Formats: sequence, structure tokens, C-alpha cells
Amino acid sequence: MVRWCSFLLVGLAGICGCEAEGGSGEDTLDACSDDVDNDRDGLVDCEDPACGAFPRCETRDGGADAGSDAGPDAGQSDAEVPTLFDPELADPETLELWGDWFQVPRLDDRRMQESSTIDRGDGEPPPLPLLGNGNKDLNNFVCKSADASPLDDEPIVPHRFDLEACPEPWVTGWVLARAEGFGGYVSRVWLTTLAMQNGGGGSEILRIYRDDDRTPAVQARIRDLVDGAVLPFFARPRSAYQPVSLVLRHPIVFDHRVVVTIDRLSWVTTYWAQVDAQRTGASRPRYDGLPRDDLRETALSLEPGGGEAVGGADLDVPAGGEVEADARSGAGTLHRIEITTEPEALGELWLVARWDGRAEPAIDAPLASLFGAALGPTPHAAPFAPTSEVEGLWVAELRLPMPYRAGVSIALRSTAKVDRLAAVFFDVDDSPPPDDHGYLHVVRSVTTAPAAGPHTLVDLEGRGSYAGAWLYLEGHATDPEVSEDPLVFLEGDLDGWVDGERALRGTGTEDYLDSAFYFADGAFAALDAGVVLLEPGRVAGYRMHLLTDALQFGRSLRLELEVGTADPRMLDRYETVAFVYLDEP
Repeated sequence: MVRWCSFLLVGLAGICGCEAEGGSGEDTLDACSDDVDNDRDGLVDCEDPACGAFPRCETRDGGADAGSDAGPDAGQSDAEVPTLFDPELADPETLELWGDWFQVPRLDDRRMQESSTIDRGDGEPPPLPLLGNGNKDLNNFVCKSADASPLDDEPIVPHRFDLEACPEPWVTGWVLARAEGFGGYVSRVWLTTLAMQNGGGGSEILRIYRDDDRTPAVQARIRDLVDGAVLPFFARPRSAYQPVSLVLRHPIVFDHRVVVTIDRLSWVTTYWAQVDAQRTGASRPRYDGLPRDDLRETALSLEPGGGEAVGGADLDVPAGGEVEADARSGAGTLHRIEITTEPEALGELWLVARWDGRAEPAIDAPLASLFGAALGPTPHAAPFAPTSEVEGLWVAELRLPMPYRAGVSIALRSTAKVDRLAAVFFDVDDSPPPDDHGYLHVVRSVTTAPAAGPHTLVDLEGRGSYAGAWLYLEGHATDPEVSEDPLVFLEGDLDGWVDGERALRGTGTEDYLDSAFYFADGAFAALDAGVVLLEPGRVAGYRMHLLTDALQFGRSLRLELEVGTADPRMLDRYETVAFVYLDEP
């Protein structure tokens, strides 16, 4: 994804006719960018003639502003474009799954299908080198309705449509995603626009239609979603907003069709989007709804962990040796593993876990890689793997449920040249796990320069559920004509194949992590995604596929992370640590 609004607009200055008299396109757009930045306070001053090529600027309450993707009807009142929210958005089973952490290991027949604005590989040549080589992952739509809000000029980045006309004549707007022929639910809607990066945007209308209903199940301004005026559809922590992106995770059940549209676009619109739908294979009865406050509390109370503390051990791990911390027979579920050690031991001590008496470990990875510290300790922590510093020691917890049916062995293995001290404690539930719960496995993958192609996160056969991964990415720019930004390697898409079929169609690495524009808002740690370290050329982040957002597979799963603009030379070192539940220990 292009990082800076000014970068894209400066590159397009000649196309858009944005040069002020006697000035360069860069000077012109810098002036406009300054005015857009002022809009962060709700006011803009766009009297400068440099902004003459842009839509007029007013206060946020007054209508369209220079930093907004709002169309010419942006001054309409809420009464003219009412917020709609169907209380029957989900069914009991989906809502129960949405808020039950103990269902994270569940294996079932759901299959994810992602639609996105990914480069279609055709259409007009991209206006910038950075958008070349398959990287024009914006303004690619399924279709456009006849009654969509008209543009006020030709778009600065051309729109591309899969279909000349929308199959559903009742939908309104530009169609971001469309799926039909199966029952299921929408599990995630992520979107961003360049206007968000400069503090504007928000007047666009998001609509979600399902089945044959002529009235949208959801209709709301982006701004209202962000402001919390459409609860519980936008209930944290499963939904999130940063000034550069918006992600919604409230499940929306449909019987045989779902269509997601965006409206009130303008000529400066530049939209990236991803919409994930889960195939359930059967019609889902709609629920008559929970009270909004109750549903919001369900989301807010979602917290990893569980079980009862049953003990642990203080360990002296010899150099190059392995020491067992605990071994248990019978069935149960580990809900939490807590490890305390010296910070310098993070890369030298490995957590080793074996289920049901197997000799081959299901988990065998460095503590640093398991807990977000492979590029160094950070003050930020993921909810599923929180870390802290206590009296000079490093404390980490793994809170993903870890079922077993015939015993468990937990050990620490050392690659150090000196002895290391550690303490390990557990929370365990001795009840037999449900039959549909899988065994937790960790897949660690490292790619170093020179890379020949994409980085492979997992390439698995069998049945399972992908629960997410840590991504530790180091890279650099290679071509100044494309970009000199040291984070340009984040242009790479996350692509996935489930049971041999293409399922994930990414639009950028940081997009997959629920952010945008090379994490322009800095580090963050939400339940489903986050970035815990952000430096020039170095990023450590995570994306989880939990509960309603699970990535289930029946026969095989392959996930690949493209490097930059399909340019493996940008890679210095990529390491990923994936958490996968499999039906075998």
C-alpha cells in the first residue's frame, strides 16, 4: 500500500492539473496537505489558491472537505441518509462462538472466502511506478450501481470494474465485495482510504446487503461507525479504528448472498478493502438480536486464559540441554503457560511441547519468537501472548488453549553456551476437551536474503484451523523510482490457498494486520492484530484468526507473503511463527 497521501498526489500532480501558477506540483500539494492536516481539529482553511484543483474545503460539519473522499452530496443530513442497523444480524451459534475464548481450538467445516480490491492484472496502466508490477490494489470494484453518487471529476486513480452492471439492481454504490451460492456470515470488513491518513474521510456510506433484501442490513457513514454511533455493530475489542483504517468484525449472517458497497466517493477517492466471508454450508436462522449493551459487553469481556493454576517448576537449564517442566497423563487443556527468565535468554531458550505421548514436539520455538520479541523486547504485547518486565526479569504468558487427550509434556530447551534459569507455571483444566478441538502446533519459518520469491508461512496437509501468526519482517528499498521508503517491503500481499483453492487475496502486509500506510499511526496491540515494533526497515506484528474469523481447512493450507512490489530483493530477513490447530497431536 502506498504510504503517504502526498506521495501519491505529488506523483499525480501533472495528471490532475494541480500545479499552482508559478509553482511545482509538489509545492501545490504540500500546501493542500497542510490544510488537510488542519482538519484534524475539525476546521480547515483552504483559501490558498494552491488548493484550487481540489474540492472546496469547509468545516467537517458543513460538508465536503479537502481531506475527505466524500462526494458532492456530503452535506446531506442524517435524515436524508439514515443510519440503518438490522437487529437480526447474527444467529445464536455465531454469537456464542464470537464471545467464547474456549472455542479457539475448534475444528469445523467453515471455509473462508476473501474478496478484496487486489490488482486484477488488467485495465489502464498505473499512474505511478509503485502501483506497477501487480501492486495497484486500490479502486478495483466488482461493479457500480446506476444510482451511485456521481463523481465530480475523473478519478485520479482509475476505477476498474469486474462487471459492467451489478447483478442486484437494488444495491447502491460501488460494490467492494459480492458472494452468492452459499450460506454463511461476514466475519471481517477492513478498509482504508488516503483521506483517512490525512485526518479526513468518513462521509462515505458503507452498505451491507444480504440475500434478496432490498433494504441494507447495515447502512452507516464511516464517520458514525468510528464515533460509536452504530453499536453493537462496531463493538470493541473485535472491531477497531485507527485514523488510517477501519475494521469491523461483528458477524453478519446471510442465507445465500451478501453484497458490500461503498458510496459518496469523489474523484480523489482511493479505496483499499478486504471483506472476509465464512462459508457454513447451510442456511443459518437469523437471531432476533441481543440488546446492544449486552452484545457490547460480550465483546468487551472477551479475555484470553482460563483454567486453574496447578503448579510449575523453577528450572536450571544446562547449556545445550533440555529440562522437562511438567508432564501430565490423561486428558485436559492447558489454558496458560507462564515463563519467567532473564531477557538475554529469550533467543536461547526454546519452549517444547508434546501432546499425547508423541516423540515429535508440536511446539519447538524460541521464546523470543513465540512472544513478539524476535527483533528485541518491546513495551507492547499481544493479548494472547502478554509480556512484562518484573524486577529485571522477563515474564511471558501463552494464553491460547492447548487441548490434549492422553498426556502432555512441557520442557525448555537451551541453545545457550551457559546455563540459564527459568520458572514455568501452568493453568490447567483436567476435563476432557470436546471432540472437535484440535491440538496446537507452531510452525516457524525463516527466509533470508537472497530470496527467490514469496515467504511461506505454512504449507500443511491434513485438517486444521489456522489461528494466526507473528510476523518479524526486515527489509529495505531497492529502486528509488519505485520508493525510497525503508518500509516499502510492506507492499507485499498475504495470499492463501485452502484445500487447493485460492481463499485469501491480500492488498498489503500492514492491511492484513488491520492497519494501513505502513502503520502510519505507530504501534498498537488489539485482540486480533497489532504491531509491537516499528522501526525503519523493521516490523514485528501479529494477526490472529480466532473464533468467528478462524481459517479452517480440510485437506491443506498454504499461506505466502509477497515481498514488496513482487521484488524479493527487498527482503533482508523474514521470520514467521504460526499457531495452527491440527486434528493430530
